[in-house]
Amino acid sequence: MTRDNRNEAIAYVVTLSDEELLDELDQLVAHGATGDSRAVGAIAIVFSPVLLEEARAELGREHEQDAADVLQTFYLELMEGQLCFPRIRGCALHWMKRTVREIAQRHIGPRGPEDLAG
Repeated sequence: MTRDNRNEAIAYVVTLSDEELLDELDQLVAHGATGDSRAVGAIAIVFSPVLLEEARAELGREHEQDAADVLQTFYLELMEGQLCFPRIRGCALHWMKRTVREIAQRHIGPRGPEDLAG
């Protein structure tokens, strides 16, 4: 009996195209937006660093310490079904970043003319 010396692990590796990956991400975020705690957990594990940086950038130096609160609000609103994820193919990451920026803006309140100048 001859043994095949090829790497057996290769048989278990699934490679997805970029479009398939974007579709999977869209599905994950859509599930999260319906309150699926496993989906929200996966989003938090993978995307928290990116979303936290987005929150910090939107909050500015004066409020950047509040970025974790903004992110927590995002995950809470996601879990409670308060956020409406659009069914636009490939938009999940952009939508999450935009939503975090909107929550950050709500967090610091309306900016007056003096805030915009500085």
